[in-house]
Amino acid sequence: MKKVAISVGDLNGIGLEIALKAHDKIKNFVKPVYCINKTMLKKGAKLLNMKIPEDFEIVPVDGDFEIKPGAVDEKSGKYSFDSFIKAIELAKEKKVDAITTLPIHKEAWSKAGIKYKGHTEVLRDIFKKDAIMMLGCEKMYVALFTEHIPLKNVAEKVKKENLVKFFIDFYNSTKFEKVGVLGLNPHAGDGGVLGDEEIKEIIPAINLANEILKKEVFYGPLVPDTAFTAKKGVFIAMYHDQGLAPLKALYFEQGINVSLNLPILRTSVDHGTAFDLQSMFRAFLRMALYRKDIFTRDGSRVFNTIIGFPHHQTCILWRNIIAMNKVEMAAIGNIGKQGVRPDFVQGIPTHVRDFHTAIRKITREMFVLAGIEI
Repeated sequence: MKKVAISVGDLNGIGLEIALKAHDKIKNFVKPVYCINKTMLKKGAKLLNMKIPEDFEIVPVDGDFEIKPGAVDEKSGKYSFDSFIKAIELAKEKKVDAITTLPIHKEAWSKAGIKYKGHTEVLRDIFKKDAIMMLGCEKMYVALFTEHIPLKNVAEKVKKENLVKFFIDFYNSTKFEKVGVLGLNPHAGDGGVLGDEEIKEIIPAINLANEILKKEVFYGPLVPDTAFTAKKGVFIAMYHDQGLAPLKALYFEQGINVSLNLPILRTSVDHGTAFDLQSMFRAFLRMALYRKDIFTRDGSRVFNTIIGFPHHQTCILWRNIIAMNKVEMAAIGNIGKQGVRPDFVQGIPTHVRDFHTAIRKITREMFVLAGIEI
């Protein structure tokens, strides 16, 4: 069975929760090895009120600090970086067959003095290769020509020579036979009226890449606002949000992130640390506290929570809750002052209750996590 090193991401976020919940499933396909020490693993599991599986194999990464759920913290940022570096070392030493990365927080990396803005940039520097970021699922894949750079700097990067190299590297890494290339400008430039990068750079690059490959692999430039209407295919986007906004709108729950054109295989989730879920959680608990009648007398089995559900279901649950709050209440911070709708039954809106039917009961540890005294 293939062995995969897993970097745990930012421990103030959702990474460790994903690792603990997914372990029993993924161990049927690969042998996971988690880059975290016993101290931090136990701290995180205690906060999550989760048991550590007996076969949860770890490779120690130095560090000991307080986990602060939902907080941007330099110590947690540095630990996520060190965990990632450990996973890379294992892959370079051939001790694992691949690495999988759980989400980091870019601001936390910055606070820790780390010069990189993400995993892909680190891999480029270490392996001295032009790693390609591709996200998607079986129905649709999107590769990014530029990634974590300001939008104002994108146009200067769109040059024929750079595009040709990117196209050839992408084909050699994937062997996809039909790849749509998005234009940079609205309406793909409209014949030069809205920008000429398509005429001067993108079209010549497509033609030359196909000539080098001796077949018609790349086509375009495609009009970005209609390229994804078929909800399938393989695309190259000129910049980050051009490609990932439609992809995640369509396939957020199925998507993964893959780093191409490297001597090692690296995959990742396609979402972030979910720090926002922590603030949503606190707000929802305050709403519960406002409805004191939903509590049991002992205070330990007081509310329903997300524990035990996959991350994508959790996201849907919170989206439903927050959507209702924004409509029904003036602001999330004023939940206790605005009152609640009559269809609250035991503190849960009907549409949310129906969505999950039965959600597990919360424990005191979850109130501690939310920073609420009971």
